[in-house]
Amino acid sequence: MAVMRDPTHEEYESTLRWLGGGRFDPERFDAKAVKFDHPGKRWDLAFGKAVQSRRSVKRAAIVAKPRARPQSRSARTLSSVVSAQTYSVWLEMLHALVPHGRTHRLSIVVAGMLRHALEIAVARFGEHAPERSAAASLIQAAEEADPEQVADQIGDLVERLFRDAKVAARRVNARGDKYSIPDSAIQEFALWYAMPWE
Repeated sequence: MAVMRDPTHEEYESTLRWLGGGRFDPERFDAKAVKFDHPGKRWDLAFGKAVQSRRSVKRAAIVAKPRARPQSRSARTLSSVVSAQTYSVWLEMLHALVPHGRTHRLSIVVAGMLRHALEIAVARFGEHAPERSAAASLIQAAEEADPEQVADQIGDLVERLFRDAKVAARRVNARGDKYSIPDSAIQEFALWYAMPWE
């Protein structure tokens, strides 16, 4: 906001382009004009029911041809699903936030990254994701209710994300208790639509 308040700021023009161009008035904001909808309803609108079968995912997806060879687990990465640019931003975020941040809250951010990758995988491949690929594992993991089953499907992808970001995924809190950001992120991913207050 500070950049947008100062048209002489060196980053003003690039930030204006990033925001979509045009005029921007940081003092003008109408909270009543902002509409938030339920993420589950957005999912339903885009892909059908929130809990989808593989058959319904197929109908909702743009189908692509599978690759000829299955990927090995060591070669799998989320960058094969999302763009290299998106993956690079994720790595920068983790590299910046993990060493100095309150990392116990990052599990939701990482689960959101996984959900974003899932949406791309469904749109690109549907049921026809290459065998053992990151996309196929994300789609399969979304059908699982048990976090352990989800971890079996995508745990290596989350671990690879942290390795690529060059940050420790296993941490120790101020009380000396050990915890794992990937384990917590997988839990959040598995329970993404579990909202007990509804």
